[in-house]
Amino acid sequence: MIMAAYNIWYPYKLFLRQISRRGQWYSTSDENNKQVSGTDYQSFFGDLAAIQASQNGQFLNNLHKDLNRPDVYRIWMGPEPVLMLAHPRAVKEFWSQHNENRVERNVHLGWPLEMIMGNGVGFRSMEDRNRITKYFHQALGQNQIRHFDLELETIVTEFFHQHSSDILQSHHIKYLAHDAAIPFFLGNAGFDHIDELHVLVDRLKELMTEVFDARWMNVPIIGYYLLPSSYKLRKRICLFNKRIRHVLTKIINIYRQSSFDHDEMNVSIVASFARDPNPSITFDELADTIVEGLLAPNDGTAGTFMYTLILLSMHPEIQEKVRQEIRACPNLTLNSLKEISYLDQVLSECQRLLPIFMFNVPEFASKPMTVGGVQIPKNTMVMLDVISLNHNSDAWQPDPLSFRPERFIPPVSPQLIKAYHGFGNGHLRRCLGQYFVKNLHRLFLAHLLSRKQIRFTNDIHRIDDIERYRLPFIYVPSGTVQLEEL
Repeated sequence: MIMAAYNIWYPYKLFLRQISRRGQWYSTSDENNKQVSGTDYQSFFGDLAAIQASQNGQFLNNLHKDLNRPDVYRIWMGPEPVLMLAHPRAVKEFWSQHNENRVERNVHLGWPLEMIMGNGVGFRSMEDRNRITKYFHQALGQNQIRHFDLELETIVTEFFHQHSSDILQSHHIKYLAHDAAIPFFLGNAGFDHIDELHVLVDRLKELMTEVFDARWMNVPIIGYYLLPSSYKLRKRICLFNKRIRHVLTKIINIYRQSSFDHDEMNVSIVASFARDPNPSITFDELADTIVEGLLAPNDGTAGTFMYTLILLSMHPEIQEKVRQEIRACPNLTLNSLKEISYLDQVLSECQRLLPIFMFNVPEFASKPMTVGGVQIPKNTMVMLDVISLNHNSDAWQPDPLSFRPERFIPPVSPQLIKAYHGFGNGHLRRCLGQYFVKNLHRLFLAHLLSRKQIRFTNDIHRIDDIERYRLPFIYVPSGTVQLEEL
């Protein structure tokens, strides 16, 4: 029995030792050739289990503090060593050397996620990503963008007419971003299938909760072939893919059977695809990008909006300042609200203080480079420690944990831009929906604050006291805000 255990233990330790050598990166400034600080590789899944166990999203930030706040440090995503950037100067150093167009590795976040949206724009090579993005942009012009803005105004107005409760929680607005994005992705025909789409939003959330698991990520052979539960998961993913493609096919057929002339239903990505005799993207690329852009982001958007309301309730003087600027607008249209830069500053400061992500989509170093005094080889996975960057005391003085939207009064210094992760960092992997989210946020706040006073139901005064909980890849507030008539 002892010998059998040893025969298993010894090869396992050899495996761990061999993998650990991949993350032996050394300092360029230390005479003793000191290795980069960070965690050790001690299991198949690296630090994923600890990250998943963190319900408040503070695992990386706490690790960074325990390591005495280095500019960079190492963690393990499965058997993959990752250089974490935790200081603005490290981010600046990385992007001054990194060339996104010369990256030779694609992002792989586990086979289940690739089954769900692997053909989507966010998971493809840079060449494919540029092609898909270009198709989306070319399908729409300025007239269509103005049409979407008008639809957005109508949807937000209707939401507040229908929401009569005196409390607001994340689940009350979980479909708001989805419904507001339907005109862009699906056009008016999409509203005929809104109940089906809401069911798919919920099914996707259930799948994503299971997908973000160390069993599936970074250990593809074990996860895909050897675990019995993988067969059930694959079956559910295939059923989800079949259902979303069935809905899209029905909508596409509606557009192909309708007239081109004076047809506002023709104004959408799906309508453009339906009428295009030779589209430069495939149906699977269209479907997975819609899953990625329409069905997936809703909890994140709702969480960000709730964080904004909680922060405004904790700071009534800032809430009143926003309200007074809104009242000075002639009307609650996007054309008018775009003149209120303070609304965008509030959103940026909210995303800085209370980001929904612990880390960003990985980058892979395009060449050997030195970042934060540490030498890394080409193709090293590089990610941002979002909270440590957003709360960095060197960049965000005075008092980095205070809510001060005026930090983002233009012009924002390059140092602050590098320290801030709101809609992504870099050029080609920035959030494609940031224009939409900013517009939705403007309208949402304007309508709410022109009608209601926001009060937080919990008596807290520090952002660290705001209760958060983990959804698949994000961290959202669990609190409730009270709405009182003005």
